[in-house]
Amino acid sequence: MGENIIETITDSRTRPAGRSPLKRLWSRLTKDANLDRVLRGGGLVFTLSVAGLALSYVSQVVLARWLGQRQFGIYAYAWSWTHTLAVFGTFGLGQAMLRFFPQYTVRKEWALASGLLRHGRLLVAAIATAIVLVVALVAIRLGGFFSGDYVATLWVAFAAAPLLALLQIQRETARAFGLPVASYLPRTVIFPILIMAGAFGLAMSGYVLSAVTMMAVTFAVLAGIVAVQSRVIVSRIPGEIRQARPRHDIRQWLHVAAPLFITIGCRELLNQASMIMLGIYLMPENVAVYYAAARIAELVNFVLAAVNALGASQIARLHAKGDAAALQRFVTGAVRWIFWPSVGVALLLVVTGEFVLGMFGPDFASGMTVLSIL
Repeated sequence: MGENIIETITDSRTRPAGRSPLKRLWSRLTKDANLDRVLRGGGLVFTLSVAGLALSYVSQVVLARWLGQRQFGIYAYAWSWTHTLAVFGTFGLGQAMLRFFPQYTVRKEWALASGLLRHGRLLVAAIATAIVLVVALVAIRLGGFFSGDYVATLWVAFAAAPLLALLQIQRETARAFGLPVASYLPRTVIFPILIMAGAFGLAMSGYVLSAVTMMAVTFAVLAGIVAVQSRVIVSRIPGEIRQARPRHDIRQWLHVAAPLFITIGCRELLNQASMIMLGIYLMPENVAVYYAAARIAELVNFVLAAVNALGASQIARLHAKGDAAALQRFVTGAVRWIFWPSVGVALLLVVTGEFVLGMFGPDFASGMTVLSIL
C-alpha cells in the first residue's frame, strides 16, 4: 500500500501541464518529494487526529458533567498515573521500533523484524508490570500517601498501566509499517467512544458513576482494544515477516531504546509532574480544573501528531539509505509545516478558552489563567 502511494505521488509530481493554481501552490510549499508524501499521507492521520481530539474533549466534558467536579478530579489524577507508568513501561521500545522496523524492511532482515514484532510486546508487558509492582509496593510502604478518596481508583489505574503500555507499543509498530488507521484509530477515536458508551451503559443500568467505576471501565476498554489492534496489525504486516523464523537482538534493541527511554521519561515527568503534585497537595476539585485546562492546551499538538505520524518512519528510512541531503530537506520542511499552524491554534485557544473551559462546568472557567500559560 505504501509503495502504491509513493508511485502515485511520484507520477503526479512529474505531470508538467494542466495543474490548478492550488496544486502549483502545494508543489511550491512541498518542494521535497518525501515531505509531499508525508503531508498527503498525513491528511488521513490529520483527520483522525482532529476527530480523536474532538471525541476526547467531548468524552472529558461528559465525564466531568456526569461524575461531578470532585470525582472527575480523582479520575483525572488516577489516569495521569496510568499514563506516566505506561510511558515508563514502554522503556523507549516504541520509538526504537520506529527505527528498527523500517531498517529491517529496507535491508530485508525479515527474521529480526519477526523477532521484534513477536517479542517486543512481551518485553514491554514484563517491564511495565515490574514498574507497576515497584510503585505499588512503595505506595503500600508509605501508607497514608495514597489514601482517602484516591486509593481504590489508583489501584485500578495501576493495573491498567501495562495495558496502556501495550497499546502505545502497538501504535508505534503500526506507524513503523505505514498503517496510520491501525495506529491512530484505536487510541484517538475508538477509545473515547467506548469510554462514553461504558459510562452511559452504567448510568442506564442504575450504577452510581464514580471515579473507581470509570477507571474499571477504562481498564476493560483498554484490554479489548489491545486484543483487537494486535490482530489487525499482524494481518497487515508484510507476509515475509509473518513467515520468517524469529531472530532476536535484545541487547541491541535495549541499547537503542535506553537513551530514548531517558529522553521520553524526562519529558513525561515534565508533562505529568504538575498533575501528580497537585493530586498530593490540593483537593480533587482543583485537580479537575487544572486537568481540563491541560487537556485543552494539548490541542496545540495535533498538527505535530499528524505530520509526525508518517514522518518518523520516513526519517528512519532516509537514514537507513544514508541520504543525508534528502533527510535535511525533509526535516526543514516539516518543521515549518508544524510550527506555524500550531501558533495559530494556540492563539485561538487563548481567545476562546473561557468558553471552552465552561463546557466542563461553571466552576471550570477559573482555569483560564492556567490554560493561557500552558
